[in-house]
Amino acid sequence: QFIGPSGRKYSSKEDLDKFERILQEQGEERNRELAAEQQKRREVVIQLAMEREQKCKIQLRYKLKRQKQQLKL
Repeated sequence: QFIGPSGRKYSSKEDLDKFERILQEQGEERNRELAAEQQKRREVVIQLAMEREQKCKIQLRYKLKRQKQQLKL
Protein backbone atom coordinates (compact mmCIF):
# COMPACT_ATOMS: atom_id res chain seq x y z
CA GLN A 1 0.00 0.00 0.00
CA PHE A 2 1.16 3.51 -0.87
CA ILE A 3 0.12 6.71 0.86
CA GLY A 4 -0.04 9.95 -1.14
CA PRO A 5 0.69 13.48 0.11
CA SER A 6 -2.97 13.96 1.03
CA GLY A 7 -2.92 10.83 3.17
CA ARG A 8 -4.98 8.87 0.67
CA LYS A 9 -4.04 5.20 0.28
CA TYR A 10 -3.27 3.61 -3.09
CA SER A 11 -2.93 -0.05 -3.93
CA SER A 12 0.02 0.44 -6.26
CA LYS A 13 2.80 2.88 -7.04
CA GLU A 14 1.29 3.26 -10.53
CA ASP A 15 -2.03 4.43 -9.07
CA LEU A 16 -0.21 6.90 -6.84
CA ASP A 17 1.85 8.24 -9.76
CA LYS A 18 -1.24 8.46 -11.97
CA PHE A 19 -3.15 10.43 -9.35
CA GLU A 20 -0.16 12.71 -8.70
CA ARG A 21 0.13 13.38 -12.45
CA ILE A 22 -3.59 14.23 -12.70
CA LEU A 23 -3.31 16.66 -9.79
CA GLN A 24 -0.25 18.28 -11.35
CA GLU A 25 -2.00 18.67 -14.72
CA GLN A 26 -5.04 20.21 -13.02
CA GLY A 27 -2.78 22.62 -11.16
CA GLU A 28 -0.97 23.59 -14.35
CA GLU A 29 -4.29 24.15 -16.15
CA ARG A 30 -5.53 26.35 -13.31
CA ASN A 31 -2.28 28.34 -13.42
CA ARG A 32 -2.77 28.90 -17.16
CA GLU A 33 -6.35 30.06 -16.54
CA LEU A 34 -5.21 32.47 -13.82
CA ALA A 35 -2.46 33.85 -16.06
CA ALA A 36 -4.97 34.42 -18.86
CA GLU A 37 -7.36 36.20 -16.46
CA GLN A 38 -4.53 38.42 -15.18
CA GLN A 39 -3.45 39.26 -18.73
CA LYS A 40 -7.03 40.21 -19.63
CA ARG A 41 -7.27 42.44 -16.53
CA ARG A 42 -3.98 44.14 -17.45
CA GLU A 43 -5.25 44.77 -20.97
CA VAL A 44 -8.46 46.32 -19.62
CA VAL A 45 -6.48 48.58 -17.25
CA ILE A 46 -4.24 49.70 -20.12
CA GLN A 47 -7.26 50.33 -22.35
CA LEU A 48 -8.97 52.42 -19.65
CA ALA A 49 -5.79 54.43 -19.09
CA MET A 50 -5.50 55.11 -22.81
CA GLU A 51 -9.14 56.23 -22.96
CA ARG A 52 -8.61 58.59 -20.00
CA GLU A 53 -5.52 60.02 -21.64
CA GLN A 54 -7.40 60.54 -24.91
CA LYS A 55 -10.27 62.22 -23.05
CA CYS A 56 -7.82 64.61 -21.36
CA LYS A 57 -6.29 65.49 -24.74
CA ILE A 58 -9.72 66.24 -26.21
CA GLN A 59 -10.68 68.39 -23.21
CA LEU A 60 -7.42 70.32 -23.47
CA ARG A 61 -7.94 70.84 -27.19
CA TYR A 62 -11.43 72.32 -26.59
CA LYS A 63 -10.14 74.47 -23.75
CA LEU A 64 -7.40 75.91 -25.95
CA LYS A 65 -9.89 76.45 -28.77
CA ARG A 66 -12.23 78.40 -26.43
CA GLN A 67 -9.33 80.50 -25.14
CA LYS A 68 -8.30 81.29 -28.70
CA GLN A 69 -11.85 82.34 -29.56
CA GLN A 70 -12.04 84.58 -26.49
CA LEU A 71 -8.78 86.26 -27.47
CA LYS A 72 -10.21 87.05 -30.92
CA LEU A 73 -13.18 88.85 -29.31
